[in-house]
Amino acid sequence: MHPVTLRVTTSRADAERPGRHSHAERGNDQTINPPVRLFTVADGISTEDLLVNLSETLASANALSCDIAFNLEGASREELLGVAQLIELAQLLADRVHDGIGQPTASVS
Repeated sequence: MHPVTLRVTTSRADAERPGRHSHAERGNDQTINPPVRLFTVADGISTEDLLVNLSETLASANALSCDIAFNLEGASREELLGVAQLIELAQLLADRVHDGIGQPTASVS
């Protein structure tokens, strides 16, 4: 497996906003800058390597959300376990794609 290289890009204009720490604090400011894309995946990485990295990332997110959920109670716990379930569903989808690489796709009638 080849590691994925993440490129971090920043804009100096977005790096510091004195006195404005969140959109909520800015109120009706109509000059909100669009979000800056911080991460990209390097070109030339095989689909299989991308799927392996995706699976590892999803597994980490699932473990983290479950660990945190088990320290919570009530609605917060249930909500975070719901997020863990969504992560697990995404993992199942990624596994299905990974298993199907190189196999012909069946048409659905």
